[in-house]
Amino acid sequence: MEDELEQKIKDVMKAVFEISVGEIDEESSIDNIDLWDSMGHIKLILSIEKDFGIQFNGGEVVEMTNYRKIREIIQDKNKSA
Repeated sequence: MEDELEQKIKDVMKAVFEISVGEIDEESSIDNIDLWDSMGHIKLILSIEKDFGIQFNGGEVVEMTNYRKIREIIQDKNKSA
């Protein structure tokens, strides 16, 4: 399950930020991905919501500035679903 989740997140990030899956790791963040600016962040959140069929609250959206936190928030949402 976790490997599938991680791959799905990476696929979304790949599409939104126009990078290869190999460039995405635990340290990937708004600080080191060029297209991850404010518009890129909105695109990422909307794409994740669509692909995963979930919605994020404002606090979650603000926190989701790195791969690790995105994975953590999605895992928490999946547990409570």
